[in-house]
Amino acid sequence: MPRAFVFSTGRLFVGVDPRGAIRDLFYPEVAMFSHLAGHAIRFGVWREGRFAWLNEHEPQLRLARPDDVGRATWELHELGLNVQADFRLSPGPGDAFHVEFRADKPARLFVTEDLRIRESDIGDTSVFDPELNGVCHYKEEFWFLFRFSNPERPWFATGIKGFAGLEGTWRDAEDGELSGNPIAQGSVDATLGVGIGPGETVVFQIAAGRSHEGLTQVGKPAPCEPLRDEPLDPGHALAEFSSKVIEDHTTRRGAMVAACDSDIMATNRANYGYVWPRDAARVAGIARRCGRPELALRLLTFLSEIMPGSGRYLQKYHVNGTLGASWHPWVAPDGSPRLPIQEDETATTIAEACELVLHQGGESLLPMIRRGADFLASYRECNGLPLPSYDLWEERWAVHAFTVGEVVRALEGAAKVYAMDDRAVSEGWMQAASEVREAFAERLVDAATGRPYRSIGEDGRPDPTPDASLLLLSRDLLPCGIGDLVAWLREALWVEAVGGMARYPGDYYFRRSDVAPGNPWVICTMWLAQAYAELGECEEVDRLLAWTHRVAGATLILPEQIHAETGEPLSVSPLVWSHAEYLETWRRLGLG
Repeated sequence: MPRAFVFSTGRLFVGVDPRGAIRDLFYPEVAMFSHLAGHAIRFGVWREGRFAWLNEHEPQLRLARPDDVGRATWELHELGLNVQADFRLSPGPGDAFHVEFRADKPARLFVTEDLRIRESDIGDTSVFDPELNGVCHYKEEFWFLFRFSNPERPWFATGIKGFAGLEGTWRDAEDGELSGNPIAQGSVDATLGVGIGPGETVVFQIAAGRSHEGLTQVGKPAPCEPLRDEPLDPGHALAEFSSKVIEDHTTRRGAMVAACDSDIMATNRANYGYVWPRDAARVAGIARRCGRPELALRLLTFLSEIMPGSGRYLQKYHVNGTLGASWHPWVAPDGSPRLPIQEDETATTIAEACELVLHQGGESLLPMIRRGADFLASYRECNGLPLPSYDLWEERWAVHAFTVGEVVRALEGAAKVYAMDDRAVSEGWMQAASEVREAFAERLVDAATGRPYRSIGEDGRPDPTPDASLLLLSRDLLPCGIGDLVAWLREALWVEAVGGMARYPGDYYFRRSDVAPGNPWVICTMWLAQAYAELGECEEVDRLLAWTHRVAGATLILPEQIHAETGEPLSVSPLVWSHAEYLETWRRLGLG
């Protein structure tokens, strides 16, 4: 299920699904650690002997800008009750998030907290704290406080969950009463309850800290200013919100993760909460061009700090700089050693670092640029092309057009950066870039059409498959011209049923239907829009922006991809890269 709202203090990250359940709770860094680990914090209401979990009903959703407040409104016909909830960061000191509830009739409000602190249910403690008038969940140096704004003592229960046949305290709430059990350890949960009257606002707060004392410093929950009912211009609102999404997924140290949507773990016990150097570097470049150079510098500084001595990045990294999970083998099918790399992870990072240095400064990045450029210049075949690596989509081992283009961009950028300080080194990189360019023209371009091949396999045979990543090639590498490339790729990759561009024909990732080349991806569709902007075809760009607005919906969240027939979001949501490419399109059209 995609996320409807996301919030971040820079340490505490909260994701809310379209039914109002809190599904992501990260602390003390973005994407580290997932203290819900695929479970949820849910809300329920009891009225006149009947109970309903709000997350089992579809609310109306909206997002208020510039306040970044998410509102959900439920009509619970079986209870004769309407409930409204506003999700927002808590003002005041500390890392806290809260939900402001209102109901049109007297009712009892319940919240159940199903945590796995530090991504494990072993050794957790849930305890009612009379001083803070709420339940504390803690393990080691991770502490969470759940409480209501009401001055009266809430109803509460702590207990065992998912163990010895016990379901959890959420069952206790369904009769409108709670046991009052004050403490439990091990695999535990807790539920809080409070009365709510018509016209009253009750605030539920989540606070995070590194100790019990830290929780006492958090500001007490209280209602904020009323939500401003301002109409949203979808374009400007999505551009503003996209910048916020990028910032919300960036840690204080500068690590920029792809997504924090932990539902992806249902299909693979891993997630997108990693830093892919290439993806993050491209996003950072977009942020720089859109007026946020400090985000770019923070990210590239982080990448410079974690760059291996070899000058080459592997697939992805945790936000603390350690190597992330991967599926790329370290041996070839014949058992011989193989570098498990996507060379564009290094090339795009170096290229964007050079752009930052040339336009904004950033001399601290020079050692990274030098190590990376040295690697790129050396990792080549005798014919001038780079050696094989995995492609942009992390699937195929070959020499890929996009990768080759990024190597050229990085080497030429590094040569410009070092032109004044080390002329011999600069000229060597420029010579390497020239050789790669010549090899690209000779081996990666179809002589008959002038169009680039997607890749060249280890057997030396070119792959003519149309691939959306070809839209990212530098235009001086394209004999066919951008207009011909756009027409070819659109004809091959456009998804007629719901609109948007697929990655390539036969794309298997989250494939749900065979009636289209693949699911439409937001980034691919935005690459097409950017190409149309370059060609001056503004009406086409407007149509593609309108498509993106429909995909984003009322809460402005952009997923990775959508179902090729139904248009429902698939994979993670929001995806930072999707928001960045929308922002880049907005900029290129001169709207930002």
